[in-house]
Amino acid sequence: MAPAELKELKEQLKVYEKNYPTHDLELVAVIFALTYDAIIFMVFMWKCSLITIVFSMYMVRRA
Repeated sequence: MAPAELKELKEQLKVYEKNYPTHDLELVAVIFALTYDAIIFMVFMWKCSLITIVFSMYMVRRA
């Protein structure tokens, strides 16, 4: 993440969240990043599956 993005995320923290230990905040950031990457991967796989199905239907109708 770019420093500007980190600054923006830190500004969004509530008062009591700012008092969390750095380790906990870093752990939450890692979990968020992994979850976000998993969602992006699932969307990518869904698009690939959809393209495969459409292409297969096209080839069946063409034959």
